[in-house]
Amino acid sequence: MSTAQRPLNLGEILDRTIQLYRRNIVLFAGIAALPSAIWVGFWMGVFPAIQAQSQAGKSPGGTQGMILALELLGAFVVGIPITTMADAFRLGATSRAALSVNQGESFTVRAGYRYALRNFGRLLWLLLLVNLFSWTLPIVGGVGLAVVGGIASFAGGGNGRGPFIAVVAFVTLAILISGFWIWIRYALAFPITVTEGLRARDSMKRSSSLSSGVRWRIFVLLLLVYVLNLAVMWIMQLPADLAINYMDHGSMVTHVLSHSMAQVKLFVTLGIGFVVRIFVQPLYAIALILIYFDQRIRAEGYDIEMLMAQAGWSGLAAVEAQPSAPPLPEVTGAEESVS
Repeated sequence: MSTAQRPLNLGEILDRTIQLYRRNIVLFAGIAALPSAIWVGFWMGVFPAIQAQSQAGKSPGGTQGMILALELLGAFVVGIPITTMADAFRLGATSRAALSVNQGESFTVRAGYRYALRNFGRLLWLLLLVNLFSWTLPIVGGVGLAVVGGIASFAGGGNGRGPFIAVVAFVTLAILISGFWIWIRYALAFPITVTEGLRARDSMKRSSSLSSGVRWRIFVLLLLVYVLNLAVMWIMQLPADLAINYMDHGSMVTHVLSHSMAQVKLFVTLGIGFVVRIFVQPLYAIALILIYFDQRIRAEGYDIEMLMAQAGWSGLAAVEAQPSAPPLPEVTGAEESVS
């Protein structure tokens, strides 16, 4: 077992995350390939139709505008469940792979898929609950506050546009802060359910407790992964955009693309997103597994448990915890005489 047996600082966690990723890049890319293909494939089928419809209707109103709005609504109604299921599958399989390689065990893409399929209901329910508490409820509440604030701003007479914009800005900022804070609070839920096999709600409760005091470290790690994600995407996207602009009009400057080249740019962008999801996003699962074990060492003495297990003492606690045999009944004098 190669799991670190001492608390790690932030730099050491980052270093070990990169090490595990580099040694097992084919494994993590292979696990992320199928869910990412489902995610990208769906939007590759949807976005061109929406783009063609938007090109057909030059004005937002009228029949074309209504059809475009319905297509967008239908795409999100169908697409959000599909992409959520793909993300739950990917997070479960990747987290299980990160757990195994961190412990020095061999693992395969097939084993990751097999684990995710067996536990798919729990993984999906966990992701839905985390998204519900982190984003859905804050967004719904924020929209409600914005509507009430807007009505109050315009009902007060005068120019209500300025106060309304201020209310929307404040609500948006509040949604982002609360959403990220709740998301970080439950960030260890996937490592917990993968490692300990707890149900979704129990994993979230344990994550809330275990992440206490280290949420700033989780925030910094996830921020770094997010920045890396954006950096890789822009490094790939910028040359592609310049090349597409040049092929369309012989110019490198930004301009309105023709319909065919706009379609090409859309497919290139989705293809870049596919590559980023395969090669960058596994870092997220690896980092969270390492933070999970580090926090267990700090808060629960998990390093001592591992040392006892390696020394063959793991059964002592179980033996001590077994209930003692019930006492024999006392034999009275009358019973002695009968016998």
